[in-house]
Amino acid sequence: MWIWEYVDIQTEIAIFGILQTLLISAIGWMVARKMKWMDARAALRAEESLLSMQMLSATMNLSVATAIAVRDKKVNGVMERALDDADQTAKSYRDFVDKVAAKQIAKS
Repeated sequence: MWIWEYVDIQTEIAIFGILQTLLISAIGWMVARKMKWMDARAALRAEESLLSMQMLSATMNLSVATAIAVRDKKVNGVMERALDDADQTAKSYRDFVDKVAAKQIAKS
């Protein structure tokens, strides 16, 4: 004997409606959770891309300063600024990597 033999059609419709609502709510919750995770990853990628561009710029500045120093056979203020910029950019990138690593360690 099935329980459905004792339930009228309106009750069956109501039960199926409730089940459908619960299923759609669960799917909506999973999608929202996945979107939040994807947004967080996109923000990390954007920050990493910005830092990478800053590192490329610092590398280019250091290369130009080195070329000028070789050409002029002396180190000038351009080299000092380029070295300071490279040091600051490297520190920013290390801080970013440390922050990401700390989040990963905290997850496990």
